[in-house]
Amino acid sequence: MCIDKINFDEASFFYKSPHSLVDYSMVQSYTLIKSVIELFAYYGITDFTAEDIKEFFVRLELVQQKNNKVFIPSRKKIDSVLELCIGGRDNSLSYHNDTYHIDRWDTSGYAYELSAAKNKGLL
Repeated sequence: MCIDKINFDEASFFYKSPHSLVDYSMVQSYTLIKSVIELFAYYGITDFTAEDIKEFFVRLELVQQKNNKVFIPSRKKIDSVLELCIGGRDNSLSYHNDTYHIDRWDTSGYAYELSAAKNKGLL
């Protein structure tokens, strides 16, 4: 499983901490799904499936404030978001045999959050 490469203490801080720059419990599903690609790229996960993203959210247990429920997107929702990222200019995915591949993705936001948290002793 590709998500085994993820440091979930860091990921939980990024998504759930009140010290993070973005309150991900308030973010729309489109942005949440795209944010996981950044996280995957940061941890060197370049090939993944929609099921990997779904499994990530199951394990993360991020509660959305709008409905007070854990956010677990459907495969259809994940695929529809990821299809919009195929062949992009700045951040880009490709797709082959039910697997997405990260061609280019900026990880500076996630890297900044982790660095700032570590410098402040929050991680």
